[in-house]
Amino acid sequence: MGTEVRTFDPTQAAEVLFLPLADPERRHTDPLRALTAARDLEMILGSGREAAVLEARRAGHSWAEIGDRLGLSKQGAQQRWGPFVSAMGAAADD
Repeated sequence: MGTEVRTFDPTQAAEVLFLPLADPERRHTDPLRALTAARDLEMILGSGREAAVLEARRAGHSWAEIGDRLGLSKQGAQQRWGPFVSAMGAAADD
């Protein structure tokens, strides 16, 4: 397994993942490509979510508010992102 340098194309990733759901005739022949696209999208969304949580904490929003927006309890949000927020120098406690 060699080192592979790839660029991420969100439009292509969305097409690989979602068009087959809307149009069964467009099912792709490489399910591993779909898995790679899903992984890439999750990585980007996760990074965006972390940044948004950090900015929400820096803006003074509570863990309860953040958790509510993300479908989690206050405790769940704090446990998941508290260490990250703390490492980035923002207040991790409510």
